[in-house]
Amino acid sequence: QETHLENILKTALNPIGSLALCERVEAKSEVLGAVFRLLSPSAIVLTLSPYGYRLIECFLNAKKEDFNARLGEIIGESWSTLGQMMQSLRGRHVCQTLLNRGVKTLAHSAIKLTPIDWWFCNVDSMPILVKAIEISDLAEANAFLADDSMIDNLAESADGLYCVLKVMERTMDQDECKTKFELMILRISKSISGVTSLKEVIIYGDILTGEIVNIICSLHESYENGITYSLIIFLIRTGSGPMRELIFNCLCSPDSFPLICSLRSCSRYKALTGECEKIFTEIQRNKLHACLDAHPEENVNEEQPMEESVGNQNLKRKSNLPTTSDATAKKPRADVDSSRPSTSIGTVLPPTVSTVPPSPTPTVTTPTEPMVSLSPVVATLPPSPTPTVTPPTEPTVSPVVATVTPTPTVLPPTESTVSPVVATVSPTATALPSTESAVSPVVATV
Repeated sequence: QETHLENILKTALNPIGSLALCERVEAKSEVLGAVFRLLSPSAIVLTLSPYGYRLIECFLNAKKEDFNARLGEIIGESWSTLGQMMQSLRGRHVCQTLLNRGVKTLAHSAIKLTPIDWWFCNVDSMPILVKAIEISDLAEANAFLADDSMIDNLAESADGLYCVLKVMERTMDQDECKTKFELMILRISKSISGVTSLKEVIIYGDILTGEIVNIICSLHESYENGITYSLIIFLIRTGSGPMRELIFNCLCSPDSFPLICSLRSCSRYKALTGECEKIFTEIQRNKLHACLDAHPEENVNEEQPMEESVGNQNLKRKSNLPTTSDATAKKPRADVDSSRPSTSIGTVLPPTVSTVPPSPTPTVTTPTEPMVSLSPVVATLPPSPTPTVTPPTEPTVSPVVATVTPTPTVLPPTESTVSPVVATVSPTATALPSTESAVSPVVATV
């Protein structure tokens, strides 16, 4: 019998053999039952094979409850078999078809056996989870969504949020579930990904859309970003007629929906004024303006980053103290330029002390003229019978030193004044220009 089963399986996996089996199965119903009993344990192998999948389609097209239940048991037997099916396109189609037909055994396996993180990494399989939760028992579905973090993670995508709404729709008659639903909408409306999911669910979905809009328009928490306002404006722009009517009623009821009053101070709403003129009728516009004008305007800050978590929102904006940059921070005294006067009040610079090298001879300076720095040049004089002056031995030449005998007087060349004493100047003497403020070394011999 095993050899016969192996031969049939090989035939089903063969392109020509699978086509022949499908023709026999479709022609005679008794053959269909016999082939199903033989090949149903190998349903995973047949589904993953492009030729064996023909027989799986024949089994599904028969629309027999016993076939569907048996396939659901085989697929949901373990996570290994279920994971292989959901990771392939043909396998997902088979699972979705069985869940649409109400196979609860497969739904139970999908909820219990599939790791939670796996759903977030395989978004293509999310419709399977949505349908599994929809047809499963209410207690089992609530247990799956008991953790708020699980709900928030599912709400990151539109399919996941739709899955959550499917479950909550069945429990909205309970006060505890209503409160949980409101808190969920408040949480996911504070992030860009959550608002994106809300947009798709409200516009294209049909589950709790009116309740979601009422919660968004009646938020009593003061948000300091424009996420909520952008969502409301999006619904005004792209919503259906009943949706716009619902939002209009919220706009005209500022006592019940106080957050909506701050829409008029939102820059995006001002940019949407022209489009709103086309959306609302003249009667609606007049009523809306009258309601908004009767209430004080609120300030809205739309510059807050949108991805911050709820607990850490606006931590950077709570402090009004000025920040000190590196350029304006206080520096050590060694890093401060002493040549630049300080501009701060109460700061006294220390006196500047200049060090003058010691000089063996007196220094002659002119108070009205700036000091001229001379390069250290020493003139070599030829031998002379007259006494010579020895230049200073210091390596740094101080301002020019003049050594003059007490009796002789040197007259300028342009003066014609005759002195009683005849001055004979040595040929080695050097006359200074009249513009210099110091006298160069000159030896006068009478």
